[in-house]
Amino acid sequence: MLETVTENGDPSGLRAASEEKRIGKHRTVEATTTGMQNSEEVITFKTLAEKAAASPQYLYQNFRSIVDTLRESTQAQAVQVDGDEVRIRTARRSAMIEVRLRGKVAGLEQELVELHKQRPYCSEDTRKSVVILMNGRAATNEL
Repeated sequence: MLETVTENGDPSGLRAASEEKRIGKHRTVEATTTGMQNSEEVITFKTLAEKAAASPQYLYQNFRSIVDTLRESTQAQAVQVDGDEVRIRTARRSAMIEVRLRGKVAGLEQELVELHKQRPYCSEDTRKSVVILMNGRAATNEL
């Protein structure tokens, strides 16, 4: 059991428990940071706080310079995607971008359906332009 206050009013047991907790949290954050670096994840105050179960305020107060440095270095990293260099992003940001792109694709597919409905009313030049614009996608669906 924890000794909270001694007979003379000295809260040394409380201080020791507080120090142990502080050291434990510090080690947890360091281990999480190392793990995120090894897995090449983007390190931000928010992502580190979530993974280390620490508050962003704790990180700002105790790890600000370290997280700032790691954030800058990991956000500058890039990967090759279909021949293009793309900056690494957090999982949440990537998911948001994916949702937006899926929405755009759905809109374009709907527009394509509308164009197919209108094709009997289009001139030959318009039909050829649509085939050229759809480049490959419409090659299988002859107009």
